[in-house]
Amino acid sequence: MTAPYGRMPDAGQQHWPGAFPLRPLAAGEVMSAGLSVVRKHYWTLGPLAFVLSLASGLAQWGVLAADGSVASYSDWLASVLEGGQSTIPGAIIVSTAVSLLISVCSVMLLIGLTTVFAGQDAIGRPTTGADLRHRLAGRWPVLLLATVAVGAAMMIGLTLLVVPGVLVYLGWAFATPVVVMERADLSTALRRSVLLTTGNRGRLLGLSLLALLAGNLASALLSTVVASAFGTLNADTAMIVSAVVAAVVASFATTWQAAMVAVLYIDARIRRERLGEALWTAAHIPPPAP
Repeated sequence: MTAPYGRMPDAGQQHWPGAFPLRPLAAGEVMSAGLSVVRKHYWTLGPLAFVLSLASGLAQWGVLAADGSVASYSDWLASVLEGGQSTIPGAIIVSTAVSLLISVCSVMLLIGLTTVFAGQDAIGRPTTGADLRHRLAGRWPVLLLATVAVGAAMMIGLTLLVVPGVLVYLGWAFATPVVVMERADLSTALRRSVLLTTGNRGRLLGLSLLALLAGNLASALLSTVVASAFGTLNADTAMIVSAVVAAVVASFATTWQAAMVAVLYIDARIRRERLGEALWTAAHIPPPAP
């Protein structure tokens, strides 16, 4: 049985137009919806996550290689893992900061782009090139500005004491979705993100940590397999192979994180602004002719 046109189904009714219910979601439902987005759009979003992650890893290698410090980095890392050396050489600090900035900016950019796909999935429609062009028309400058602004703030906070960077993420994680979906400017997007993440930050933190943990575990396992297959590698080759392995894992893990945050953004608006009713109505209006 389906609800009449323009009217939301009852809470217990199981029929919904899209991939997930247009009502407040539990954490497990957000995880499931995120996986659904990844499964449907992996061959669009996954390669982008792979390229961005690879850029982060190669940037770190490039800075170290330019300074002739790749071997020193490997020795320093081994020493740290063994509980030895604690001082951090300058080249390692710079390379890590550059890599971290690219990494956190990549996550914010992916969150914004993935929200387009999650929004279409919510109303049961495919995401076409026309949908992407419509959502992103005139949005790229602001989207990139928001990506860099939030990413830089996160990087600085993480580098200083970790916790400030986490707080920045929890407050501004919805900034890029707001830019894309609500066509907001940067200051409005930041304010809207703080508002919409209020009451959702525990789930946002928990689900993001879950994706990060899954990615790290998968990366460690895959790195072990690759190391066994290739044997002993020189420092440069080992670091490049490690960057490729991390990028392969990121194509799944980072895309899943972005998808869950995109679903949480939609969920926050359903809870606060009755967005579910608007999405329900949109799902039952025939799409415009191409």
